[in-house]
Amino acid sequence: MKRRTRTETTSRIPKGAVPFSLRENRDSPRVIHLRVLTSALPIAAAVLIVASAGRIAAGADAFARTFPVDKANLASAGANPYFTLQPGYRLHFEAEGATLTVTVLRETKVVDGVETRVVEERETEDGQLIEISRNYFAADKTTSDVYYFGEDVDIYRDGKVVAHEGAWLSGVDGARFGMMMPGKPRVGDKFYQELAPEIAMDRCEIAAADDRIKTPAGSFKDCLRAEETSPLERGMSVKVFAPGLGMVRDDEFLLVKVERPARPAEIFNRRGPLGRTPRRVTDAFPLSDQENRGRWVKFEPMSDEFEGDELDLTKWNVGLYWWKGRQPALFSQKNVTVSEGKLQLTMRKEQVPEEFQQRGYKDYTSAALHTKARSGYGYYEVKARPMNSAGSSSFWFQQDGVPGWRTEIDVFEIGGKAKGFEHKVNMNLHVFRTPDEKQHWSAGGVWIAPWRPADDYHVYGLEWGLDEIKYFVDGVVVRTVENTHWHQPLFLIFDSETMPDWFGVPDDGDLPSTFRVEYVRAWKQGSSADGR
Repeated sequence: MKRRTRTETTSRIPKGAVPFSLRENRDSPRVIHLRVLTSALPIAAAVLIVASAGRIAAGADAFARTFPVDKANLASAGANPYFTLQPGYRLHFEAEGATLTVTVLRETKVVDGVETRVVEERETEDGQLIEISRNYFAADKTTSDVYYFGEDVDIYRDGKVVAHEGAWLSGVDGARFGMMMPGKPRVGDKFYQELAPEIAMDRCEIAAADDRIKTPAGSFKDCLRAEETSPLERGMSVKVFAPGLGMVRDDEFLLVKVERPARPAEIFNRRGPLGRTPRRVTDAFPLSDQENRGRWVKFEPMSDEFEGDELDLTKWNVGLYWWKGRQPALFSQKNVTVSEGKLQLTMRKEQVPEEFQQRGYKDYTSAALHTKARSGYGYYEVKARPMNSAGSSSFWFQQDGVPGWRTEIDVFEIGGKAKGFEHKVNMNLHVFRTPDEKQHWSAGGVWIAPWRPADDYHVYGLEWGLDEIKYFVDGVVVRTVENTHWHQPLFLIFDSETMPDWFGVPDDGDLPSTFRVEYVRAWKQGSSADGR
């Protein structure tokens, strides 16, 4: 990501900006450019890449240039505290007489066998467009490392494209991808960002992790300072990254504005009966797509037919390690069982241990479990019958492992016998926290079933895509929501809770009651069947 049109690294700092101290070669003939941000997720084939980027094998110059990266762990979305791949995220920078706009696009591009996220840089000088570059990134869903797979470049003069200097792609003409930002950067980390011989060989050293800087967009502390050089050029370029935000300085360019993805604007909620429902021909594909137009491939880590009489503990963890349940009901392991070919989650009226009574738990126990694997985009389907009480029966996704993020997708929350909720299938999307949002908000919806869900088994599905999230009942779409924030890998969860403020407390005569799941099946599209 080079800026090829400027000849200074420290001039043109906007009046009033307060830079930090830095070591910089001020006679650099050309800037070595890196633009970056903060967050992301799915795709790629499960093969091992050894000639890529990372912190494993360093060259003679002590900058790491090869890493063993598993393609199954690389995704076009993901999150890194200093670099975002969240579609719709945009950073605006200014220097004297010049602007730079960096936008995470909704587009993806397959480069070197990996689906990458497209990040556009658009630069003007004296009001004239001088460069547009399309940069390609992928994030490791395990480590949050972000890798750089190349760029397409258009250089403009008088409104016309005159050159493509610096363009390269990993896997073409001997070029290999590099690391753009480690998931957990440390002072002293040294790595190549680009490995395109004779074209782009940028390399980076993390020089500090506690810098402070003031820009027109605000004051930032605990910032990373990245010092970039290249064996192909003289001089140094300096970038500064704020945690939870991304790049705030790119040499003379200082951050002036941040645009974050808007909340969902396009929401469809079905009204009335389902109408004609699809006929099940095969269990191999989702009920709503029996001809497999979506190219679905089974994702086994989140699929279970619940056969036998024991839970498959290679796929499931009983309980939720981050939460003990909604008071007054306490999650209890004994309430999660497998029998009669079904997963059984039971709510009971019984005393709880004294240690939990002090925390507001009393009189009730309930059940919860989650998958060992996290996952993102895909199709998830269950055949289930909610419990016949005011206890909740829920199928949802939560608890991402991405720093700075906490989101949730509720496929359904059903109060089978709760007064006023007997026919309601409640669906919701939550954002509890992002790197720059701390206030919880949600986008909820309800489909009113013509039958009582607790009376029988029905098929509930979720198609989680990059642009949209679709909810299905018996193979028919009942809700569609624009996907603005839900790009992080999450656990799949089944649970039952008491919800006194929503469904009320269950009647003692309705307990014990059981939420039953006949199967859960998960699919990924094509080559993304690796879990992202």
